[in-house]
Amino acid sequence: MSGEPEQILVVDDDEDVRKTIANILQGAGYGVQTAEDGAVALTSIRVSRPDLVLLDAVMPVLDGFAVLRALRTTPDPPPVVGITAISDHEAFARFLTTGAVAYVSKPIAVRQLLQVVRQAIDGARQQRGPRSAEQGEALREHMVGVRVLGVAGAPTLLGEMKEVTPDLARVILIAPLEVGSRVRVVLHVSIAGRALGFEATVQWCAAGPHGFVHGLGALQASKEAWDRLLSFHGVPAGDA
Repeated sequence: MSGEPEQILVVDDDEDVRKTIANILQGAGYGVQTAEDGAVALTSIRVSRPDLVLLDAVMPVLDGFAVLRALRTTPDPPPVVGITAISDHEAFARFLTTGAVAYVSKPIAVRQLLQVVRQAIDGARQQRGPRSAEQGEALREHMVGVRVLGVAGAPTLLGEMKEVTPDLARVILIAPLEVGSRVRVVLHVSIAGRALGFEATVQWCAAGPHGFVHGLGALQASKEAWDRLLSFHGVPAGDA
């Protein structure tokens, strides 16, 4: 990084967590501000927009999900990476529907935290031609969470499923994943009322106007998951 350091707002009601994360980020060259709850965070963002917000999910006064909903109504909101200790499925569903770009689980792995911070900031800058709020809402039923398998503390990146067949899935994420990585993909299908998941291998990655497009192959899922997933995306279950 050169020039003025990129600014990150760390929001958590636990003072020790705030200090720990702030020390990690400052040691990596970032400028850091902190807030102890969501209300303070929103005020800080409105006064001076940070390059990224690290946002705890569960807090008094105003929790992280309420902050995300409020940011969706503001022009040019900063990217948000959620921090959570709640169950993976609940976190996925709630962060997905409120607009986070990724989330990490507590306890936080330092290397993975710094990686997702860099990815989120770079990904927000790389995206061109921002979508309207209406377009964003229309896409939410096709959003997915993707996590690299075999990496301790790996963040879950939230993105958009563009296509899925029995042989290929095409997913847009804020950051590129390494070709050859094995990943777990979870799709929150609102009509089914629960998340559907499968494993896949990253076969290729290319930069696009709204993020990095990934081609996923070697797909593995239960028959029930495939029947629901392919049906949701318009592929007859018998074709699987």
